Order: sequence, then C-alpha cells, then structure tokens
Amino acid sequence: MSSPMNIKRLLMKGWDGWNEIQTADLGTDFLVMVGVVMAAAASFITCLGLNLQKMSLCAPENVSKKPFAQPKWVAGLTCVVVGSIIDFLSFGLAPQSLLAPLAALSLVWNLVMASYFHGEDYTRADVYATFLIFIGTGVTVSYASHVEKEYDLGELLELWNQPRMVIYGFLVPMVLLLHWGFVKAVEKGHVTGRTGSIMQMIGYSGFAGTIGGQSLLFAKSAVELLKDAFHGSDAFWHVQTYAIIGMMTVCLLLQITYLNDGLKNFDSLFVIPVYESYWIIAGVIGGLVYFGEMEEFDSYQKHMFVLGTVITGSGLYVLTQKDSSLNSNDKTQYVEVSKFDTDLEEFDEGLESDRENSRKLRGNSSTPSLELPEFEGALGLDDVELPSVYGSNEESGKASSRRQRRSPFDKSI
Repeated sequence: MSSPMNIKRLLMKGWDGWNEIQTADLGTDFLVMVGVVMAAAASFITCLGLNLQKMSLCAPENVSKKPFAQPKWVAGLTCVVVGSIIDFLSFGLAPQSLLAPLAALSLVWNLVMASYFHGEDYTRADVYATFLIFIGTGVTVSYASHVEKEYDLGELLELWNQPRMVIYGFLVPMVLLLHWGFVKAVEKGHVTGRTGSIMQMIGYSGFAGTIGGQSLLFAKSAVELLKDAFHGSDAFWHVQTYAIIGMMTVCLLLQITYLNDGLKNFDSLFVIPVYESYWIIAGVIGGLVYFGEMEEFDSYQKHMFVLGTVITGSGLYVLTQKDSSLNSNDKTQYVEVSKFDTDLEEFDEGLESDRENSRKLRGNSSTPSLELPEFEGALGLDDVELPSVYGSNEESGKASSRRQRRSPFDKSI
C-alpha cells in the first residue's frame, strides 16, 4: 500500500505479431510528492474543521442547540471527515515514514487558526511547545516499523488473541479511565484552581487522543478486511467484521465528543496540541503492539522511539508551564463569563433606565430641582476603570458574538 503503483506489462498486437512493451514506473518521485501534498492538505483541512467546530460550540446563540443543529459545526465535521479520507489516500502514494510526521503540521496550522478565528494570541511558549511536539512525534513515527502487510480476517483475529494484546486491552481502558476521572474530579469540585483546570483540559484532550488512536487501529483492521473482500473473500459474512466496524464507530464518536468538550471549554492553543500528541503516540503504539512490530525493533530503533516520546512529553510540559510568566492583563488569561456577561448587560440596562427616570423627575417637577446623583457617582465609580473580562476594552465587544474562551492555567479560576 505504501509503495508507488506500477504500470504492468502491456501486450500489444503489432504488424509483426505480439510485441512486449515494458513500461517504466509511473513517476515515482512525482507520486511521492503528490502524497506529501495530500497529507499536508489533509492536516490543514482537519485543523480547519476542528476550529470551525469550536467557533460554533462557543457561539452564545448555539448554547441550547445540539451540535448537528449548528451549520458551522456540521461544516467543521465535514472538514474533519474529508481530511481523514485524503490522509488515508495519501498513504497509497508515499511511504508512511515520510507522511506520518506531517500529521503534526496541524499544530502549526492551529497557531494561525486559533489566532484568526478565536483571537487567541500565541506566546513564545506556544511556539516552543509546538516545535518540541512536532519534532518529538516526527522522531517517534519515523523510527517505527513501516513494513506494510496484508491480513485476512483469520489473521487479524489471531493478532487480537496474542498475549501482548491482552495486556494492551487492559492498559488502554485504564488510561481512558484515568483521564475520565480527571474530568469528573473537577466537575464534582474535588480539585479546583489551576491544578483542576489543567487536569480537566488534559482529561478531555488526552481521552480524545487516546481513544482516537484506538479508532485508527480499528480503522486499519477494517481497511484490511475491505481489501480482503475485494480479493473475493467472505470477510463481510462474519459477525467479527461488523464488531470491528462497530468498535471503530464507537471510538470515533467518543473521540469527537470529548474533543468538542475540550474545545468548548478551553483555548485551541491548549487542547489541539495535547490531543494531537496523544493521538499520534497512541496510534503508533497501538500499531506496534497489535502487529507485533515492536519485536522487530533493533536497539537503535528502540532508543530513538523512546527519545521521540520524551521530546513530545517535554513539549507538553512546556505547554502546561506557559502561564508562569503571565499576568492578569495577558490576553491568554480567560474565564468563562457567558452568564457574567448577561448579568452585566442587565445591570447596564437597569442603570440606564434609572438615569432616564431621574431626568424625567427633574424635568417635570414644579418644585426646586433636587440634584440626584447618578449611580456611578453615588457608588464612587466615576474615576474607576472597571476591568474587562476580555483583557482589553477593544476586545470586550466580542462578548456579543461568542462565548469567552478559557485558559486552563488561569489562577483565578
């Protein structure tokens, strides 16, 4: 699948009988370049879809709407699906070792899109973290095994029954349960403040990325069965085939649900890098364990694989420490204020109404006018500049167009 397609020998009947014409490979370098461009485009389209989903989910008018009732969210989901299909097709044109690291390009796209769509200003720490995660995931994937084999249903089921898959099948649910516990612990108020915010963000993103790695594993199995069916097998006459497809569907739905929850509550600059790191690492490890590729590693490959994982982890650490130099005036400090915005608007409307009534009372009264202080003066707020929850007066107008973003590292939460 990873090798370029060849044009087979053609036999043509000429004037002198059968002439065998041997053709050369069809532009190997050209096909590889097409595969690279497709993979880069896929990462861009997928990242665009995720940011469209976040924009829709955070819009105040969509708070009470289901995601599928939001046109912009549906458009984002369509982008994610199209990006996944293009990414899959690209692996038929170029080696996996060349294409897989390009998935980390979505981190670069996200720096630009988060700023453009959501007004999230990235910092130097964001750039450092993105660079480390990009390099780490690239090293991890590049030094993994890239041998392509074809499997039928019987061989796939035999792989599932290997002892290593029993251990893997125990550890993955434990990882998912841990991240689910992070989210629930914060929701129930057991962990609060900055620590709670970090736990919740990692809970959403880590769960989505880990389950996404499993959906990739089931998708690979489903593709193998589809290829086997094209060769004339009866793979789709067995219930196990539909069980694999069903598990892939469940994993995809959970992945979308938890990723959307993370995007709805936290900045894209935090959620997507963590999600992509988990997704790439989980997908690579799942493939290594399932297909037994780790057993074929030499010493150098093992060391480089571990090094790549450590570099990725260091990028995540930089991301979680980025607030150490931030202050309350930094635009990356946010809190959820959708209800607070509504309360402020109602207060302003009431204040304006009281002012108008006061003016009418002074204008219609026949008695000497009694100077009634306006509310700001009575409250001593004439010279006090009320802080904007959006970091600046220019940005405060954004409250009417979308829900406020939240950083998991705001110490005031």
